Amino acid sequence: MQALVVVAQRELSDLLVKALQRIDFEALQVGEASAAANAYKSQLPALVITSWGLGDLDGLAFCRELRQLNPRHNPLVLIVSDRTSPADLQAILEAGADDYLLYPMESDRFRIRLQIAAKRARNRAAAAAVECRLRESIERFELAVRGADEGLWDAEPAGRPWHEPDAEVWYSPRFKQLLGYTDAEFPNVLKTWNSRLHPDDRDRVFLALTNHIEQKQPYDIEYRLQIKSGEYRWFSARGQGIWDEQGRLMRMSGSLRDITQSKEDKTMLEQSEAKWRSLVENAPDIIILTDTEGVIKFINRNTEGAEIAKGRTVYHYVPEPFWEQIKQAYAALRETGQAQHFELRAQKEGGGTGWYATRLGPIYHEGKLDAVVLIATDITDRKSAEQQQQESEAKWRSLVENAPNIILLADLDGTIRFINRKTPIAVQSIGRTTYDYIDEQYRQTMRDAFQSLSATGEPQRYEVHGQTETGVGRLWYDNRMAPIWRDGRIESVVLIGTDITDRKIAEEQLERERQLLRRLTDLQERERQIVAYEIHDGLVQYLTGGLMHLEASMASDRTRKEKEQADHERGMSLLRDALAEARRLISGLRPPILDEQGVAVALEYLINESRPEIPHIQFINHSYFGRLVVPLEVAIFRITQEGLSNIRKHSHSRRARIELFQHGQWVRLIIRDWGCGFDTTKVYEERFGLQGIRQRARLLGTIATIESAPGQGTVIVVDFPLIHQDPQLNGAALAKS
Repeated sequence: MQALVVVAQRELSDLLVKALQRIDFEALQVGEASAAANAYKSQLPALVITSWGLGDLDGLAFCRELRQLNPRHNPLVLIVSDRTSPADLQAILEAGADDYLLYPMESDRFRIRLQIAAKRARNRAAAAAVECRLRESIERFELAVRGADEGLWDAEPAGRPWHEPDAEVWYSPRFKQLLGYTDAEFPNVLKTWNSRLHPDDRDRVFLALTNHIEQKQPYDIEYRLQIKSGEYRWFSARGQGIWDEQGRLMRMSGSLRDITQSKEDKTMLEQSEAKWRSLVENAPDIIILTDTEGVIKFINRNTEGAEIAKGRTVYHYVPEPFWEQIKQAYAALRETGQAQHFELRAQKEGGGTGWYATRLGPIYHEGKLDAVVLIATDITDRKSAEQQQQESEAKWRSLVENAPNIILLADLDGTIRFINRKTPIAVQSIGRTTYDYIDEQYRQTMRDAFQSLSATGEPQRYEVHGQTETGVGRLWYDNRMAPIWRDGRIESVVLIGTDITDRKIAEEQLERERQLLRRLTDLQERERQIVAYEIHDGLVQYLTGGLMHLEASMASDRTRKEKEQADHERGMSLLRDALAEARRLISGLRPPILDEQGVAVALEYLINESRPEIPHIQFINHSYFGRLVVPLEVAIFRITQEGLSNIRKHSHSRRARIELFQHGQWVRLIIRDWGCGFDTTKVYEERFGLQGIRQRARLLGTIATIESAPGQGTVIVVDFPLIHQDPQLNGAALAKS
C-alpha cells in the first residue's frame, strides 16, 4: 500500500514516513506541490498526508487540486496542522480532506490516529477496487449488450405468476431496436412483447414457455413479431430459467434474433432447388452426371431406358467413330479442369441417331474433380438447316450475280467489297469507293445517305447520275441502301442500284409538257383578262354613255307623247340589262378586284355574290402574305369559285365555310359544306368541276384533297407553295403587259 507525504518541514516529513513504514505503508516523500502533483498522478496512492500552516506549503490548495486530477481515484487525505479553531477545521474539510492531525501531539496518540487513518485508507482502497471491478463488469456487460446483434431480455417473477401481462420484463435496447422502437416506446412488461406476437404463433410460443418453466424443456423457438411499421418479421428466441430448490422459477433470461432474411434465403434456396430440379428434369437437353471416366450416375429422364443407362458408360450410346473424340474430351477436362465442347452423333431417345452439341463440365468437391456433367443438345434440325442454308446461299449467289440490278456490298465509308458483275470495270472496283463512279454533284447526296444510315440504322433511298457498268456513257440510278447488322452494330451496307434512265427521261418530258400546259393556262387567263378589260373599257363605256344620253333626253323633254316616252324607257331598260350583263361577263372572265386588291379581298367579293343562294357562308382568313404571283392568286380564286358553284348546283347546302391561312412557306385553302355529299369512288368523268380543281392544283405542283360521303358534306383541301409577287408589279400591270 502506498502513501504520499507532502510536507515542507523536513523533521515532520521524516516522522510521518517512519510511522507509515511501521504500519506497512510504502511512503513517497515530496516537499513541493508541483512535484507532488506529478507523483500523485503516476502512483495514485491510497493515503495522502500534507501540511497546512506549517511552513510555506498550502496543503488545502494541494488537496483541492488532487481531487480534480483524477475524479475516479479517491484516496484518504490527512491534513497536518497546528490550527485548532472550528473555522480552520471546517476549512480543512471543505478543501476535500477526510481528517486532520494536530501537531505537535503526544507520540502514542499521534501513532494511533495515524493507524486509524491507514486502516481507513486500506478499507477505502479495497472498496474502490471492488467498485472498479464491478464498474468494469457493468461496462463490459453494457458494451456486450450494445454490441450484440441479438436482443436480450430478463424477467424475475418474484413470486408472481410469470404469465401476467403486467409482469416486469427487462428488454435490452437492441431488443427494442429490432422491433423498431425506442426505449420509451416499449414498456418493460410482458404484454408489450405478448401483444405483438402473430396470432397464429401465440399459443405455440406460450406452450413452449410453459413446458420450459414447468418441465424444464429447452426453450428454443421461431415465431413472428409485429414491428413498429406494422410488418411481421421472423425471430429466433432462446431462454433459460433458474429455479429454487422447490422447483419454483426465480429468474429467466434469453435472447431474440431477427431471422427474417435467413428464412427468406432458406425459402428462396428451397424454391431455387425446386426450380433447378424441375428445370433439369424438364430440360429439353439431355443432362447426364458421370464419373471422371464416363460412367453414368444420373440422367434427367424418367424412362426405363434411363434407368438401364445408370452404370453404363457414355460410349455405349455413341457410334464407334466418335469414341476417340469423347476420350480426348474427358482427358482434356481431367488435365485442365476446363469445359470441353464438341459435336457428335448419338442414339436418340425415340430410336435412331441424331446430331448433338455436347458440353463436358467439371464438378468439384473439396477442391478435387469429383464428377462430370454432360449436356447434350439435339442439333439435328440445325445441322439440316445448315445444309439447307448452304444450298440456299448458293441459290442466292446465283440470283444476285444474275440480277438486272447492280448490287454492292460496301463498308460504312463506301469502300466496295462485293459487286454482282464480272465486267473488267466491275472487278477493278473492289477496294475503291462508290463515290468514284457517280458524278461529283451527287457525291454529297451519297455521303449524307451513308451518314444517316449509320446514325439511325434506317434504309436510305436516293437518285444519282453516274457511270455505266461497262464504263461507256452515263445513266441515272435509283439507289437503295440497307444496313447489315452483326452483334448489335452495323457491319456493312448493301446497295442496290436500279437503272431509271428511261424513267428520268419520261419525267423530264412530262415536266416540259406540264410547264407548257401551265404557260397555256396563264395565256388563257391573260386573254380572259384582256377581254374583260376590253368589254369594260369599250362596250361598257358605250352602253353607259348611251344610257346617260337617253336619261338626259328624257329629263329635258317633258312634252313627248306617252308612247315615245314608253319606247325611251324600254330602250333604257335594255341598256341597263346590257350593262349588267357586260359587268357579269367581266366578273366571270376575271373580276377586276382580283388584280386591284388581291386574292383575299377577291374571295370576300366572291363569297358576298354567293350569299343569296348560300346564306350562311363563313370566311376565315389567317393569312398575312402580300400579293402572290398571278397564277397562284388565280388558282385560289378559281378553285374557290368552282367549290361555291358545286355547293349551289350539287350540294344544296345553305351553310359553307371558306378558310385561308398561311403556315410557313405554304398557304392552305379549305372549302367545306354540310350538304348531301357524294361517294368519292363513284365520281363520273363528266364532273368537270372537280377535275378542274385537281388539274389547277396539279399545275402548281400540289394536290387537291377532296373528302366526302353521302349525307356527310364535302371538304376540299389544297396546300399551295407560297410564291410572292414582285413588289414592283401589280395584277393590273401584269394583265395589261
